[in-house]
Amino acid sequence: MPGNRTPATALLMAGAATAMAAVVACGGGQAPTTANPDKQDGTSAASAPTQSPPQATAKGNTALLAAAETARGTVPGSTVSSIETERDDTQWEVQVVTTDGVEHEVEVSADGTQVLSGPLAKPEDAKDTAKHRSRIQAAKLDFRAAVDAVTKAVDGRITELNLDDRDGTTVWEADVVDSANTLHEVSVDAATGSVVARN
Repeated sequence: MPGNRTPATALLMAGAATAMAAVVACGGGQAPTTANPDKQDGTSAASAPTQSPPQATAKGNTALLAAAETARGTVPGSTVSSIETERDDTQWEVQVVTTDGVEHEVEVSADGTQVLSGPLAKPEDAKDTAKHRSRIQAAKLDFRAAVDAVTKAVDGRITELNLDDRDGTTVWEADVVDSANTLHEVSVDAATGSVVARN
């Protein structure tokens, strides 16, 4: 009779429920590898590598000076008038000028030791060659002295250095990246080395 089985059934169900609760409790105690997410996050942060300074800054200006010398060596008697990084710092583009004012382009490897192409004389008119001659003659500082003057104004790696005119004065204009990876523009008088502009 259903009425006679009810107490036994209720007792069995209560026992089953108790057993199930015990199983669930045990299962909960064995859980997960993510039981302590804060600790894992802390471990991850601690093991993360320290960010290195920008590669450009770490290299200094050794490669620039080497690239300028390498390019100058390809055109006897020439003077460096411009150098800048190209193709995401994988090479240097260097301009050298001969005494007759003819500008030649030379591409040099990132470390400054190998000529990749050139020298290639640029097809320019008499006005351009006269301009190059005038700047070279006015510049008492060569590219090496210009690097010294620029980095005294802003300590960092020069990514571009050009001989140019600024308000009638021949100047070396440079882009400099400091240790915080901030770009600065610096101009120094090509005759005296004094800072003309900086930002």
